[in-house]
Amino acid sequence: MRHLLRHTAGFGYDISNPDLLRYEENKGIPGIISCENLALTMPLTFDPGGKAVDVVRGQTLGAYFEANLFEPLGMKDTTFKLADRHRARLVGMHARQADGKPQPMPSEIPQEPEFQMGGGGLYGTAGDYLAFERMFLNGGSANGRQVLKPKTVRAMSENQMGGLSIRLLKTAIPPYSNDAEFFPAWSRNGGGGS
Repeated sequence: MRHLLRHTAGFGYDISNPDLLRYEENKGIPGIISCENLALTMPLTFDPGGKAVDVVRGQTLGAYFEANLFEPLGMKDTTFKLADRHRARLVGMHARQADGKPQPMPSEIPQEPEFQMGGGGLYGTAGDYLAFERMFLNGGSANGRQVLKPKTVRAMSENQMGGLSIRLLKTAIPPYSNDAEFFPAWSRNGGGGS
């Protein structure tokens, strides 16, 4: 679980990994955004990995989040599956074309997926996200309920990866994403880890 939470489980995204993108194309495997189990047959970029919550808890990630996060935090608009009331407020996304002009792109992931994508499958509102963030400011509690142990919240603000350096994340699909440098000063100043 620790590998999954710190994003060191080996799962990669084709949007930032040209090798995975080529593999998908050559093998006819759908990208992770398809939420098809076949997408999970992609080789890991490093070990280990797994659909941990589905297997350990015997329920979908969405059901687990609803009972253990969304309901206790009062997050009424965060979900993997869009209802009409959500869809009516869905903000569209655009991809920049070669000529520099933005073009609308689909922003709805599969609504009846084989698995729920924890890395990018949720829809929500700014208000719900603030409720989530307030839980951390309150030592893991919200609305009179302890959602996370204070020890867990403290651990989430500590270096969990040791001396691993954070590199520039190059895009493999430029219309959908720019290169991302999450901690530029860290690398330049010899921080050596995150």
